[in-house]
Amino acid sequence: MSALISVIIPVYNNEKYIERCISSICTNTYEELDIIIINDGSTDGSKNMCDKMATSDSRIRVFHRENSGVSYSRNFGMSVALGEYITFIDSDDYVDRDYFYELLTIIKNGNSDLSLGSIAHIYGETIDRKELDDCSINLDQPDDIACKNFLELNKAFFLYGPVNKLYKKQIIQENHIAFPEDTSYGEDLLFNFEYLKYCKKIEFRNLPVYYYDHSNDSSLSHRYRGDLFENGLRLNKTIIDFSKSHQLYTKALESYCAHRIYDDAYNALFTLWKEQCPLTVKEKYAKIQFIMKHPYVQRAAQIGEYPDYPHYYNKMLKGGHVLLFFTMRYVLHYLSFINKKREEIQKK
Repeated sequence: MSALISVIIPVYNNEKYIERCISSICTNTYEELDIIIINDGSTDGSKNMCDKMATSDSRIRVFHRENSGVSYSRNFGMSVALGEYITFIDSDDYVDRDYFYELLTIIKNGNSDLSLGSIAHIYGETIDRKELDDCSINLDQPDDIACKNFLELNKAFFLYGPVNKLYKKQIIQENHIAFPEDTSYGEDLLFNFEYLKYCKKIEFRNLPVYYYDHSNDSSLSHRYRGDLFENGLRLNKTIIDFSKSHQLYTKALESYCAHRIYDDAYNALFTLWKEQCPLTVKEKYAKIQFIMKHPYVQRAAQIGEYPDYPHYYNKMLKGGHVLLFFTMRYVLHYLSFINKKREEIQKK
């Protein structure tokens, strides 16, 4: 079963975790590895750490590049990969001891084009691992079971990131598949669904396990992102279009995608009141109108039930009450500003 696997690890300012990551790779039971580390212009001690580890294992190749982003680093890694198979690992994560052997066994024994393992999410001392039933999905002739399994993999987010997977390099090269470098959010999903277009069969198993450490997560939720809604539409449309073209688009999947669209609309509307938002009052109103009146959002609002969201929001969104929402948000924002000033005066 021997086959060379290229392991691509982008690194950016991660000296705290990189040694743990590389150690878990180098001590794996499967040894036919081409370990590619791309230092993406780190300004901490990551560069020296990468060079040091390369001297301890001849399978490691280190490339130092100017900072260009994780998509560029992964694309560069694929361009220099020597293996028949490719996998990605983030530098603050680590993997099971039998990780590569298990992924290779799955893809070879199942004669599939993509193998997937499970993900354990680490939050400090807590490990959260969602287990699903082992499954195979025939993308050429999907049946009801395949549709159900596809939905479950989406709900578990197992198809969205580049980790916990083993790809065939031949499929990537022949079809010129790459991570889009024009987006900083969701590029992994776009890459995966482009790859899935050329797959006949994919396999999921609860083993091996990829350990995803959230300790180093960036606080994207606290930033203003002007393209939040548009980017979300791009990702959701990718899932919908692929599902329809492969006869996987069921009522259950439509409901799942509708919830994603509804959530993106909610977050995009409320991010307009972050301090970093540069839009004028007129521009904010236009943005609200665009989001609330968008056909995808209106469709999602009509077909789904969303008890986890504020009742007033559900009512205004379903009715398309743009002016009412706009006025309410400005009143609440003004009251919040007044309360904040009052608290500052009281502290003096």
